[in-house]
Amino acid sequence: MTSKIAARVAAVLAIVLVAGAVVAQRPEDPGPYAVGWRTITFANPYAGSSSIPCLVCYPATAAQQGAPLDLSGAPYPAIVFGHGFTADGQSFLQLGRHLASWGFFFVAHDTLRFGPQTSQRTELEAVVRLVRDEHVRTGSFFFNAVDVNRIAVAGHSMGGGSAAGVLGGNVGVQAGVLLAPLAGLLPDTSDWMQTATAPFQVIVGNGDIVTPPSSNAVRFYQKGGQVSNYRGLTHLWGGADHFSVKGTGSNPTPDEIDAFRLSRRQMTAFLLAVLHGQDAFLDVLVGNGAHAEPRFDTLAYDVRDPNLYLQPGARVGATLDFVPMGAATRAVLTVASPAPAQIPLGPLGMLGVNPTLMFPIGTAVVGARQTAPASFPIPNAAVLAGAPIWVQCITEGSNPGQRLSPTRRFTIGA
Repeated sequence: MTSKIAARVAAVLAIVLVAGAVVAQRPEDPGPYAVGWRTITFANPYAGSSSIPCLVCYPATAAQQGAPLDLSGAPYPAIVFGHGFTADGQSFLQLGRHLASWGFFFVAHDTLRFGPQTSQRTELEAVVRLVRDEHVRTGSFFFNAVDVNRIAVAGHSMGGGSAAGVLGGNVGVQAGVLLAPLAGLLPDTSDWMQTATAPFQVIVGNGDIVTPPSSNAVRFYQKGGQVSNYRGLTHLWGGADHFSVKGTGSNPTPDEIDAFRLSRRQMTAFLLAVLHGQDAFLDVLVGNGAHAEPRFDTLAYDVRDPNLYLQPGARVGATLDFVPMGAATRAVLTVASPAPAQIPLGPLGMLGVNPTLMFPIGTAVVGARQTAPASFPIPNAAVLAGAPIWVQCITEGSNPGQRLSPTRRFTIGA
């Protein structure tokens, strides 16, 4: 785009989200990929068992066991998953197939080390390293197919507590999800969250009598106060028990079906936003729909660093609906530009919009929900259709100090 056209676009302004068809889908529904699954046993040169069998679910060319990997969207983010006491990786096939349909590798190991959760933590850390190794090993199923810079760790019950250890160990994972995590006694695994830095989501049912939320899930959330970006805690209503947050059995009750639907909605939206960069899914976590959901007994979250997402559907002649995120009561400025930039501004972060063409599209004060929803009118000017726009905000999160949000790229819709 020439500078003259860019300046004209800046003067008129039109923005629409280009995030693909997946944004229009609900994250609790199956995603756009067919799913294959298989068992792979890794030789383990790291600490733990000498070999680690894993259930692997993945985007595939056909929906069946052993199907070839679909490389059209590779490299894919990976989710390394820890199972609960007496369970195994295969117990999470239902959850794994769902997540893989959204463009993730799901790798659930079988630990042979029941007992102190430090043992399972060790093996989860080994699987994270093995996934990275397999990505560069010629002949591996994972060869050139995993984005090693987008790996999450997750787990259920005992595995949730062990996943907290991986987060606290800072072995290079970018996100975490803890389903009904067990704090345990040997050691208190919630303490591991005190050194975690990656964003995380905790999900638990208020009907959980195996790992009661007040003495388990809440502790993981509260102790993870040093993370970057975001931390969240979703309490489902009393009809959700310890097991329904991770899947349903062969004859599920209506409550079990609904609990798993809501749990996978929150988990999938979080992972799509953090690992896939599909920022519109942040609305599932913090938007009006989440606050209005009658089966969320508690919806707690903490916007650690400034963030920003746009609602889909903006076009020429309509409005751009965008949502800056930050700490409550803080002022926020949102700007846009028809050209990008990469300008380091010290503690403020990276300026991602071209300052010579930059213009404001909104000023506000962040509300109690740590969001500042706003709209900007889009003139009805056909000349703008198809032009890209970059958007960014500056505010303060609960981590002190003003900072720039991630930059979001959009395209003008006709």
